[in-house]
Amino acid sequence: MEEPWFIILSIASSIIVMLTICGNTLVIACVIHSRNIMQSITSYFICSLACADLLIGIGVMPFTAFQIVKGNWIFGSLACNIRYMMDISSGTASINSLCLIAIDRYVAVMMPLRYRTLMTSRRAFFLIVIVWVEAISLSFIPLHFGWYRATDQEAQECYDNPECCVFIGNVEKINQTGVSSTRNENTQERNSGGRTISHNERRALKTLVVVLGVFIVCWLPFFIMYPVQGICRHCITEPQFHITIWVGYVNSLFNPILYTRNPEFLAAYKLLLCKNAASQKVKQWHTRRQMRKIVNTPQNN
Repeated sequence: MEEPWFIILSIASSIIVMLTICGNTLVIACVIHSRNIMQSITSYFICSLACADLLIGIGVMPFTAFQIVKGNWIFGSLACNIRYMMDISSGTASINSLCLIAIDRYVAVMMPLRYRTLMTSRRAFFLIVIVWVEAISLSFIPLHFGWYRATDQEAQECYDNPECCVFIGNVEKINQTGVSSTRNENTQERNSGGRTISHNERRALKTLVVVLGVFIVCWLPFFIMYPVQGICRHCITEPQFHITIWVGYVNSLFNPILYTRNPEFLAAYKLLLCKNAASQKVKQWHTRRQMRKIVNTPQNN
């Protein structure tokens, strides 16, 4: 506890927790408050992602930070399993919500004429339910039945000790999965419907690329470190483990900041944070945007 990195990490983690909770709460409030955002199907998936990040900020980060500062786990074995269940389920839901956002934007750009029939509110809600049911099932079932447990003596001592809350998995039961990515290059900025990609669509695609890129950068060190720790448990030091996992947690803080690239979210942020000062400007921005749509409608047709 006396090492400087513990002090730095405890202070940084406290700041990250507060900003994560406030940021993702603001995103959810913007989706509920703003009619323009609420009308977009993409906002449903963004809200799902924000809920997953908020769950990490409320149910995972504070207890992990307290464990680091305290030096041991004082909440018991049941609370330890609940924390890891929330960690795994929210992380899985976050990944799958990002996939839904990517699919939604792909359909909007590549099949604009069929987008409203393919991506309805009912289908979006159904997809979100599937994402969360899968996330909860993948976390609750293995933890409840103990499928993850290792059989060596060191692991058994940790399982029997209520002050030890370290996820020690059985390396023989780890399924290695690869994430494949495809890249579609097209020299012409036209989709399958023959319509030129608008500035807003291009901006949304850039935001999506940034969100996915930040997610990969934040979580890649952990996904490299964890299999290594499963094979060689003592190859990763405790400071390296904590720093790596907190770099991943920081991704939940970055997402609300990245949404400021979207002008509608930026306007909603201003409306909620500076309602009295910015409300008139926001209304003027929405009026100009509607007028621009009316002017561009004959060109798109």
